[in-house]
Amino acid sequence: MNGGRSRPTGDPFAHLHPRLRRITGGEEQTLLGKLDAVLPQPPGGLLAGHDNRVSFTDVRPGAVGVRNLAPAVFAAYVRLLIPLRGDVHAGDSPGRVSWRELASARGVMIHAETPLRALVPDEDSGALMGVEPLIGSMDPTTTIELAATLAAHTPTPHAVFFLYWGGLGGLQLNSDAVYQGPLDAMRDLYPFADHWFQPPTLWWDQGSSWFVTTHCDATSTYVGGSQELRDALLAHAHLDAIEVDLDTEVDDWTRVPTR
Repeated sequence: MNGGRSRPTGDPFAHLHPRLRRITGGEEQTLLGKLDAVLPQPPGGLLAGHDNRVSFTDVRPGAVGVRNLAPAVFAAYVRLLIPLRGDVHAGDSPGRVSWRELASARGVMIHAETPLRALVPDEDSGALMGVEPLIGSMDPTTTIELAATLAAHTPTPHAVFFLYWGGLGGLQLNSDAVYQGPLDAMRDLYPFADHWFQPPTLWWDQGSSWFVTTHCDATSTYVGGSQELRDALLAHAHLDAIEVDLDTEVDDWTRVPTR
């Protein structure tokens, strides 16, 4: 992604300071302790064991549900279907192909648990189709549009928490990193001021009005919040959203169907 250059080390978002402030030490531990208390998690959730974050393989056998990734305290939950890179014949946005465009082209009906592999069985078929799945992340457009929508559903859009999982490639993190900053900083999340975009693994606001999670192996982002937020996301012209619940199975790209 960087033309062969070695990645710098240190804080990947130091260039955004003080607008984006990294939280460390005792302040970080206090914050995560309060988060665990305010947003309780069932065992196996992403916030269980902050220093030893679980993966899908850790909670198998059995399907992973939304309740394993998001706190079970919200009135509504939404799955955001992350666009693929590339272009297809049915697409009208070069470089950004929606699930619904692919589904229409392939005659597939989208529902809450539709796996991406129903549209793109593997990387080889994706290459033939001219698309590349974006796994465990979000594209800039989806991230910015989501952030703008969330800003209308929190009293503190200027003070939101962002957590980056320590295992994300390219960030050179030894452990999870937590930041605080405004929601509109989302458009500037280019680590080390480089040209690749990296949204956080988890985001939440000070008042716990909503929670956003993108697991490293997931094909989608999951959002918990109010019914009003759900309605806004489902009605958004530039977000591919579908309502889910806590028992909805999370789509894991690493789970290859058996034939």
